[in-house]
Formats: sequence, structure tokens, C-alpha cells
Amino acid sequence: MKFEFEHIEYLTALAIIPALLFILTWVIRQKRQIAKQIGNPALVKQLTADHSPFNFFFKFCLILVALAAIIMGVVNMQKPGASVNVKRAGVDVVIALDVSKSMLADDIKPNRLEMARQLIYKLLDQLKDDRIGLVLFAGRSYLQMPLTTDHSAARIYVQNASPEVVPTQGTVVAEALKMSNSAFNSKERKYKSIILITDGEDHDAEALTLGASLAANGIMVNSVGIGSIEGAPIMDPATDSYKKDPQGQTVISRLNEELLKNLATTTNGVYLHLENIGDAVSKITAQLDTIEKSPIEDSAFRDYDTYYYWFLGLALLFLIIELLWPERKWKKVTVGTAILLFSFFTPAHAQPENNAINSGNKFYKDGKFDKAVESYQQALTQNPDNAIARYNLAAAQFRLNKFDEAEKTYAGATEKTGDNTLKHKATYNNGVSLTKQKKLIESITSYKSALKMDPADADTRFNLQKALEELHKQQKDSQPKQQPPQQQKKEQKKEQQQQPPATKKQIEQWMQSLRQKEQEVQQKMQQNKSRSVKQPEKDW
Repeated sequence: MKFEFEHIEYLTALAIIPALLFILTWVIRQKRQIAKQIGNPALVKQLTADHSPFNFFFKFCLILVALAAIIMGVVNMQKPGASVNVKRAGVDVVIALDVSKSMLADDIKPNRLEMARQLIYKLLDQLKDDRIGLVLFAGRSYLQMPLTTDHSAARIYVQNASPEVVPTQGTVVAEALKMSNSAFNSKERKYKSIILITDGEDHDAEALTLGASLAANGIMVNSVGIGSIEGAPIMDPATDSYKKDPQGQTVISRLNEELLKNLATTTNGVYLHLENIGDAVSKITAQLDTIEKSPIEDSAFRDYDTYYYWFLGLALLFLIIELLWPERKWKKVTVGTAILLFSFFTPAHAQPENNAINSGNKFYKDGKFDKAVESYQQALTQNPDNAIARYNLAAAQFRLNKFDEAEKTYAGATEKTGDNTLKHKATYNNGVSLTKQKKLIESITSYKSALKMDPADADTRFNLQKALEELHKQQKDSQPKQQPPQQQKKEQKKEQQQQPPATKKQIEQWMQSLRQKEQEVQQKMQQNKSRSVKQPEKDW
């Protein structure tokens, strides 16, 4: 691993060394002129009998070396460390959570949806080595979170899950399975599982036919049924009363166990009727352990081994030697001075690596993100231009769900660093922080910037596509009526003005990538069953 300089711009300060050598030459010349002005060479020789020109020059060289070492300490020579990269084996798990109105039934206290949340929280604690994705569904399905090792983000999405996040109500299990399937890597036929959590209100036969297709694709479906077979009325948040059908009768939502059992059996999964969360988690994790695991590498942030203290220690050593070194000619060296010099020449151990950044990294690895933030901020107080401290601070803020602060800090790290790899990661993570805040236009801009730095980054292309799709969906939902052609042109022109200019080659690359992703999703949908999504007959 090659060495790098954190603040390479400070190397220009080494130019002071030649300047000081020029001053030394001028001082020596001035001394000679003063000696000539005295006029009596014998007297001058007698007055300067104890003076040693060599010792004078040597002391000055010690100061120059100490100054150069201080400058190198400020530049901070470092090399990327590998200790923070965690390699592990896991599977890809997509949790498909039913958020239809029927999940508000209170036959399980406080209601079915809240019980499902508690189950997912416990599962996330047990699936630490797995990548997790989240699909929320009702009458339509939405990929809320692509596969990621960031389980804290999954908790946020689950916490906010409710019937309000899906405009079309109903319970269409088939569409949820299709959307979950599209989140997996189509080239692999293993390492994959869907955890379907629903009351199974859907009676669509297509969900059963999908089981064989999913099994052929190497996907295990573990289904969790919530609710009672006898059923319970549904509380409608809009009216704060029990929901009525078109005939005015109170709607009773019942658990459809037959559908969920068949899905699990067809795909070698397990079906559970959720009664005890602890038992359910144990059985699901035991079933997931039967799946072959894929190696996963996770690097939340970059850590560096720094060597500035070596240079500062060297500078201190030379300054002490310069202080003790006499300018007069050597006559004898006292025992005390010899011992003192020996003690400083004795190799010293490196200073403890308990600096602010390393302390923050340790807190981060232990999951103490609030303390990690304090340590990184302390490092930035000492050196506001430290890009590594700023990048790691943004990662810790992101873990604390402070996405607005993380966004600004990532942007600062991008400005402060000259490391292209770190700049790319900061730009990409800035886009993720913007996506968390629903700032889709800004996140798209950030992803495109990251893609310019590394066109081969698959994660950036994937997130860019998802952001574009989400932006398109929002625009489509907010425009229920077809706009006149002239108005469409105005809106397109306005949107283009908001986006940063891009070259023709870049636009072609992005469009080609999006078309390829779209074709993959369409192929998966064709394999399952090629038909348009119909409005469910029941909106619960």
C-alpha cells in the first residue's frame, strides 16, 4: 500500500529551507566583513579562539532539519488502513411488509402492523451479516429500500410504514412478490430469500403460481401470517371508525393462511402464524441458515494509519540536540550531558495512537455514534481542513439519522480532499443523504457527479436509476391530468434548467444504463406473468 499525504499543499512550505540557507550565507559573509573592519587579524583570532564555525553550521542544520520535520508532520504522511473493512458471509433478504388498511385490525394488540414492526426490528438484530431490502405493498408495491447492509436505514423505513405511504389500497401479494424478486441480482440463483409479512387478505390465484417461478430463481419465501382466522374489524384512520363495505356492513378482515402456507411450501420456506415474536425470529433465522451464504464486504468509512507523530518526535529530538550542542569548540563533554544526549538518541516508542480520529473510529466500530461524532468534531477543531475527519464525521451523523447534517459534512469533505477516491465516496454518500431527505433532484445531481468520477460504479448507477424513477413517479402522481403540449415543454425546460449541464456522451451513458436496468426489470416481470396491475376489488 503506497503512502499518501493528507495535506500535500503544505509541502510548498519546504521552500523556506533554501531561503534560510541564503540567510546563513549572508550572516557568514557579514561576520567576515566585521572581522576585517576590526583591522587586527591577531586580535580577532584571539577573541574568537573558542568559536567553532563547524559547530555553528551544524546547529543551524539541526534547526533546518527540525523545521522540515515539522512541515512533514503537518503534511501528515499516511496510508489507507484495512482494519475497518469487515468481510462476512450472508444472504440477501427482502422483507415484503403489508401496509394495507387490513393491517390496522386490532385482533393482535395494539394492531397487526405494529406487531409486524416489532418482528422486523428483532429480525434486523439477528441478520447483522445479511443485506436487507424493504418492499411496502398494498394495492401496489414499492421498493422502499434496495439491498444494503445499513440496517439503521431499514429501521427508519419500517418505523414510518403505514397505509398512507401507498396511495392504492388493497392487498395484492403477487405484485409484492414480483417487486421483491426485481430487487435481487438476476445473475445469481442462490443467497436469496423473501420474508413476506401479511394477513393474506388477497385471494388472487396468481400469487400461488408465482411460487414455482420464485423457487426456480433460487428464492426462498418465508411467510408470516398476522391476524386471526375469525377476523376483526378494521379501523379507518380517515373516519376514526370501523370501515364499511359498499353495502354499509362492517368489514371483517380474516387471515388467509392457505395462500401463505402454499407459498412457503413451494419455495422450501417456512410458514409462521405470528403469536410469539421470539419464537418466530428463531424459526425464520434457522430457516435462513439453510441457505448458502455469499461473501459480503462492508466498509462504512475509510480509516488511515498516520505517521505525523514520527516527524514531530524527530523535530523535537533535533531541537533538543541543537539546544545542548555548544557553538564553541569541543573540549570535553560532561558525564551528565553525555547521559542526557544518550537518553534522547535512544529510540523512542511511537506516541499512542489515541488521537481524536482514531478514538472516533473506535467509537464508530462499537456503535457509539454520538461519541464518534464528538471525537471527529474535536479533530476538526484542531484541523478544520482534515478531510478524513470530516468524511468519518458525516458517516457517524448518517448513522444517527441526521441526514441533513451528514449531507453538509459530506459536501465539506469533497471540497477539502484531493484524494479522488475519497471525493467519489463523499459525493456518492452525499447523494444517499439527499435521498433520505427526499431531495431527489439534488440527489440525482450528486449521483451524476459521482458517476463522472467512477463510471464503473454499479451502486451509483443503481441509486441514480432509483432516484430518477422515484422523481418520475412523484411527478406523475402530482400531475393527474395530462398537461397541454406547450405546458409540458415549459415543465421539461424548467426541469432541464434545474439539472447541471451534461455532455452528450454522459447523457448517452446514463440513458443506456437506465434502459439496461429497465429491460432487466421487465424481463423479470415477463417471467412471472406479463399483465397490467389491476385495481384491487377490495381497498383493505
